[in-house]
Amino acid sequence: MEDKKPVQVDQGDYADIYDASWSPDSRWIAYSKADRRGAGQMLLYSLEQKKATKISSGFYSDTNPVFDPEGKYLFFLSQRYFFPSIGQLDQRFNYYTTDGVFAITLKADEASPFKPESDEEKPAEEKKDQKPAAAKSGEQKKPEEKKDEKKEESPKPIQIDLDGIQSRIAPVPIPSGILNGLAARKGKFFYLAQPQEARAFGGEGDSGPRNVLHVYDLEKREDKPLLEGIDGYDLNKDGSKVIYKAGPVIGIVEAVPGKAKVGEGKLNLDELQVKVDPREEWKQIYREAWRIERDFYWDPEMTGHDWKKIGARYEALLPWVVDRSDLSYLIGELIAELSTSHTYVGGGDQPQRQRIGVGMLGADFDVDGGFYRIAKIYPGENWSERTRSPLTEPGLKVKAGDYLIAVNGREARPNQDVYAYFQNLSGKIASLKINSKPSADGAWEISVKPTANEDGVRYLEWIAANRKKVEEATGGRIAYMHVPDTSIPGIIAFDKQLNAQLDKDGMIVDERCNSGGQIPDFYTEKLKRQLLALVAPRDTKDVPWPPVASLPARAATLFRGFSTVRKSDQLSARGHGADSLASATFSPFAMGVSSPRRALLFGYRTMAASGLSKITASIPTTWCRSGPTWSLAATIRSSKKPSN
Repeated sequence: MEDKKPVQVDQGDYADIYDASWSPDSRWIAYSKADRRGAGQMLLYSLEQKKATKISSGFYSDTNPVFDPEGKYLFFLSQRYFFPSIGQLDQRFNYYTTDGVFAITLKADEASPFKPESDEEKPAEEKKDQKPAAAKSGEQKKPEEKKDEKKEESPKPIQIDLDGIQSRIAPVPIPSGILNGLAARKGKFFYLAQPQEARAFGGEGDSGPRNVLHVYDLEKREDKPLLEGIDGYDLNKDGSKVIYKAGPVIGIVEAVPGKAKVGEGKLNLDELQVKVDPREEWKQIYREAWRIERDFYWDPEMTGHDWKKIGARYEALLPWVVDRSDLSYLIGELIAELSTSHTYVGGGDQPQRQRIGVGMLGADFDVDGGFYRIAKIYPGENWSERTRSPLTEPGLKVKAGDYLIAVNGREARPNQDVYAYFQNLSGKIASLKINSKPSADGAWEISVKPTANEDGVRYLEWIAANRKKVEEATGGRIAYMHVPDTSIPGIIAFDKQLNAQLDKDGMIVDERCNSGGQIPDFYTEKLKRQLLALVAPRDTKDVPWPPVASLPARAATLFRGFSTVRKSDQLSARGHGADSLASATFSPFAMGVSSPRRALLFGYRTMAASGLSKITASIPTTWCRSGPTWSLAATIRSSKKPSN
């Protein structure tokens, strides 16, 4: 502060440093930085010595160090608990509740805050509520002297003995879990615990925040939940109040277990207003986007581009920007000059459009006899709302070929689009009149609950049709799966289809319309598993091990031969597939199963995301269903030794 110059304490080699904590005397900084394997290693930086000392052993992942206000301890989170949990579908183990809270004694002779205590009862203390003896008669009370107002004392320098500090670690006696957000105040510390079910992706239940804020009393050695169902929190100086965020709610409550509740102390933010000049704001947003690329793009030379000149060229178009969408497009064009993938543009204040939910029945219609005829009903999977087909619910008397006569008492005639009769019926109970002939006479009534979207049932039908083609072309030897992306929906689709077809000799992995995600090592790891053994009971057939590498004894690689990856020849022409298999997805997938005897790669090069600045876009699902037909199954059937 005296020199008014920033001092660089450290720099992360593999990730940002984000959890620094000051000591009470402001002479030390505790922080963690990721090592090459991604594990946190804690360090203490001395402002006097201008030196950082590593205080983690390097064996575990230690993060989020915080000083207690009295300067006795350093609390931190660490992954030191290993309780393997076996999967239901895959005989593999994983670890979830690995985190615990630990304390380091900063002085070598400081006792652990969790040292064993005697269980003997303490003698009763003398009562302190006895009144003082009455003043002698005649004595007059002296007027009370005004006490000097307490001035805030400067914190005393704390002592840190670095020698042997790694061995002075004590576990806090609380259950292990998925923990974060550690903070310390006098005599207590706070932390967030996340239940394991909150990490289950792809569900259709409540997606609200589930973190539980705990407070631990060091004197009583008691751990109690303080707030349940929050995103995050912060504390005032003495820890008596907590400000929390729970979805859209921000509130302040007393930090008292049993009394604080989410929803109480809600701050009224509805009246907050900010006056802005949109054009000045857009200019600032544009310049900050340009500056962020200048300062943080991977190549300081901007891959040879004159970034200042390019910025000025696109900035000249700002006077023609009329809304936030225009600005996003302009920034996207700017960043696209770098010809780099995964440079995304999005967000901003967009107008809220009122939408009307149109009910869908998971069916195709055509016109016949002056009414709509149900040409096809898609099967769906009715245990999931995403793939529910309303007309296939048990007990409904309706089939393909029947006619839709009326919707909620309104006659459904072809002079209007069939979906015009289902406006505002998404997710609501609707009464339909159905008949086996194009007439109201003899029609019967059914009650259905239309869905908001029928892409799920149509997608399932498309996959089933492809699977049938492959089955017919290969005599049932080869399996087929479509993987829509390398994110959560793709992971679900991959495992679902893989486990259902482990008894096949080979598999076609169709990656057309891949919409991106992560590098798919979680796919290739399973596709590369080899058969290790066969369990041969007397009275039953041989059981392969591991089950995911379900192969006959004579094979040594997955699927008794090979896996096949096909990618689309249309992605480049359409400009989609920013994360397609051709780049971040395809190369690792192909290399992961690259043995000539294991994988036949089938397809064409695609543009992928090179040279694109990805503004929110999606590939129409109808395109996947109307893509080119292919004879891949026949190719596999005739290939004894696949070539790469």
